[in-house]
Amino acid sequence: MSLLAYWMALLKSAAAVVTVTGGDAIHHAVANFNTATAIIRVNADGTIDKIEGAVVTQLQSVTDWIIPNGANDGLYEVLFAKGVLDDAPNVGVALDVWHFIGANREVGYSNSANDTELRANITTRIRYNGGAEIDNGVNHVHALVGTPI
Repeated sequence: MSLLAYWMALLKSAAAVVTVTGGDAIHHAVANFNTATAIIRVNADGTIDKIEGAVVTQLQSVTDWIIPNGANDGLYEVLFAKGVLDDAPNVGVALDVWHFIGANREVGYSNSANDTELRANITTRIRYNGGAEIDNGVNHVHALVGTPI
């Protein structure tokens, strides 16, 4: 990163507060022959949502991911990661890759296999325009169909 880019990122981060609180459970359980959906979404408008089935709920509304929400200029980036033994998400963006938050970015599960569960502790990391990580948080994402294993 050039010295100019570094100073611009530093000034930008001073103007906005970026916080990823974490600690939330995103859980959707359904009976067999249905689909369980559990997703975490980082929105371009500065908020974070959990999606459980068809229900969308804003998470961490006190901090969102950026305050003020309008401070996102599209140059912030998000990276989602999972634990080594966790199930790989099958919905959303690629893991372990930085994605600009000019559009909503999500990761999670859509599970329709009977008597199965998919789960992971998803770490959400945020940085500004290729700079150092500003903050991160971990949320548990779980999609269960039928009886738990």
